[in-house]
Amino acid sequence: MFSIGVLSWKAHKTLRKTLASYAQARLADAADEFKIFFNEISDEDRALADEFGVDCTGDKRNLGIWGGMDACAKALVGDVILLLQNDCPVVATPEDTVRYLSEGVKLIRTGKADMIRLRHRFNQGDGISFRRFYGYWPVHEVDPRAARYFDPQLPADAGEDTLRRRFMRFMRPFGARRRVIAAIHLEAHPERIYPKWITRAGDFYLVDSEIVNFSEQPLLISKRLYFELSEWCRAHPRHRRINGAPVMEHALNGAWWRRRHFKIGFCDEGVFTHNRFDDSWRPEHTAYNAAITGNVELRM
Repeated sequence: MFSIGVLSWKAHKTLRKTLASYAQARLADAADEFKIFFNEISDEDRALADEFGVDCTGDKRNLGIWGGMDACAKALVGDVILLLQNDCPVVATPEDTVRYLSEGVKLIRTGKADMIRLRHRFNQGDGISFRRFYGYWPVHEVDPRAARYFDPQLPADAGEDTLRRRFMRFMRPFGARRRVIAAIHLEAHPERIYPKWITRAGDFYLVDSEIVNFSEQPLLISKRLYFELSEWCRAHPRHRRINGAPVMEHALNGAWWRRRHFKIGFCDEGVFTHNRFDDSWRPEHTAYNAAITGNVELRM
């Protein structure tokens, strides 16, 4: 079975608009199971799930993002699961949504991809900076779809493989590799420019984990691999915290992850973006705008 789980904690305005986007895209129809997991579940949470005709469960405690994701994954019955958070609305058409999910599940079940990141390749929600990419790599051909969503702000010498860029790649090969992933959001044919790390499989790019970090948002993965990664992270904790809680991304994004050479799928376009409708971003987040509601309370 294929299951979809949404992790949520408070922020009901954000969740309501996210669920409305799911209803419009008929997201639940693409899966065998669709469920919301609420941290600190409340009657208001249950009422909101009922409003959209969605099954829900939860915990009376706030388990945090990582603990909530683990609990959400355990509550799902599918062998392949899509883990979402309450600020991941759909920005694709219903047809593209179903197509990308179906093809992504197939890539995982056939072993061609280890996990899929279904965030829209151009409509990221948080904005994209290419400043460091330009320091190492020239630009070959900007995907015209990128220009519809953001201004790449190309430097005057963007198309030239300058002596400085070649010198930077020679002196800092690790830094150069880490910047290649930006080409996914900029170049029209990244697989032709960086075939060592990026290949094409139908409507997806497959990217080597040597050059791309783990991200739990939004994540299509086998349930087995998800818990293998979660257990590895708990056995190798990091000191960094968000709101006082450990984060799976921080634990994974290191040498072990890069050496495993996981194949991470990216859509040719994508399904989800990242947006909070009640301005409950953390105040230090680049998208935070206190003028919306004046809300400075931290949310997930």
